[in-house]
Amino acid sequence: VAAIAQQGAPPGGPPPDGFSQLPPGGQGRDMQGPGRPEPPPLKLTEKEIEETLAAVKTEDATLYYELIKMKDGDPGPFNAILSNYRMEMKMLERIKQENPEEYQNALKGRGLNRKERDLARKHREAKTDADKNLIILELKSVLNEFFDLNLTQRKKEIELLEKRIKDVKEEVEKRKNKKDEIIKRRLDEITGAKDDLKW
Repeated sequence: VAAIAQQGAPPGGPPPDGFSQLPPGGQGRDMQGPGRPEPPPLKLTEKEIEETLAAVKTEDATLYYELIKMKDGDPGPFNAILSNYRMEMKMLERIKQENPEEYQNALKGRGLNRKERDLARKHREAKTDADKNLIILELKSVLNEFFDLNLTQRKKEIELLEKRIKDVKEEVEKRKNKKDEIIKRRLDEITGAKDDLKW
């Protein structure tokens, strides 16, 4: 945990083992899936920049002021972070409509991710070992909660996969039992045979 605290948790960086980000819990972590390159930043209009900055300020004041500092002095990372944030906003809105439970988990994940970053920053800035140790205790608590949240999400993914496998097995078995009928129907389609039983 101390190593995590010293390094911090920069947006876009890979999470430690067991901490893959809930979509879309953090600042773009694991949003694209394993092995997939992240898409190039969106070209935002001035209006979209204002809207996105307003949303960032409401959700994460620390990140907002960091972005304001970057806007003129470091426009490349500014645009990349803001573009990623806007994509996450859109994804969150879609998840909210499709799956309210997953939406709540995603919001919780984002909140834990912010706490993790803030505590990592405080640990770097702490002056005494006593203060650092207290922050490490808080970090452990946050990471423990974060881990459990991700584990719950993984279990749900497994349940969905198991259901999908079950459905496919049933479909395969059904088709196997109707092999002759399926082949005859396809043969009739190919040869243009008349269907005497057609209405």
